[in-house]
Amino acid sequence: MFKCIDKEGRVHARQETHPDTEYPDCTWVNLFSGTKFLKVLSTNINHFGWYNIIEYINVHNQALDLALKAHVFKIENRLEDAEYYLNKSLFFNAYADHFLTDAFSAGHVRVPRKQIKDWAKKNLRGMLKSYVGDSLGNIIHEFDARNRAGDHVGLPVKNSLGQEWITHSDNHLHVNSNENDPVIKIPIQAVSLSVQEIFIAYRFGVKPEGVFQALNLVPFVNGDPMSDKFGLTSNERENKKWIRRLRNDLKFPLRLITSESSIEKMLNSLDIIMKRMARDVRSDLLKKDELYLRMPEEYKESYSRVD
Repeated sequence: MFKCIDKEGRVHARQETHPDTEYPDCTWVNLFSGTKFLKVLSTNINHFGWYNIIEYINVHNQALDLALKAHVFKIENRLEDAEYYLNKSLFFNAYADHFLTDAFSAGHVRVPRKQIKDWAKKNLRGMLKSYVGDSLGNIIHEFDARNRAGDHVGLPVKNSLGQEWITHSDNHLHVNSNENDPVIKIPIQAVSLSVQEIFIAYRFGVKPEGVFQALNLVPFVNGDPMSDKFGLTSNERENKKWIRRLRNDLKFPLRLITSESSIEKMLNSLDIIMKRMARDVRSDLLKKDELYLRMPEEYKESYSRVD
């Protein structure tokens, strides 16, 4: 696994000048860890739209509390303790920023990860239907930045500051990109703002009020509804080709458990699934928790009517 990660890392630099460079195929890794792969896949809901920002807020809050603790030790001149808690705060915040940066990837913006899994449990058959739901979510994750031919075209997005750009999916960060492109520049700015809030808490002993600044930069969809992009047409032959392409793109363990009929059922229900996601978001917002005060209004509004 680490060897494959190292290969992927070296591909990044080459993609800047050779955008057709593909990531290495790690299917062989999954052959040796199929059940572990499925277990990880089934518990990663908090890496996807809406839920990844909830996770960021929760962990960033913990990081800020640790920074405040470091501040107290600093003014008491207990410098060793202050350094320990500042470092711990930065480690926590790095974990939080993992979820923050996930939110900039096309396959993590509006994929109804939780809702597809819930739908599969109720509407599919078999002992593995929950895992099939994970697999169906993975299909949308892989294809929300592609066209029907399978070409990577990116996903149109905008943020609460009104910035608009085309964001890339996993494995495509450096394709036709440079450090001044929004797809790279804006996430870096978001992480910078996130870390700045930690150091402000450490230096001055105060937590930020209201919206966390990094979240003003987080994107939401600025394009076609999911059901329009993935939906089936009146052309049965083209539908079969589309469904087959989606299934064939799955990694080996997922392809084994995912039938073309289950993909077809999911595509036919995608509009209902997206409406359920919007309802779930509105239900979350009704709680009026402090957590949701940390989100920009534009972000909340977009997800409350996500389609």
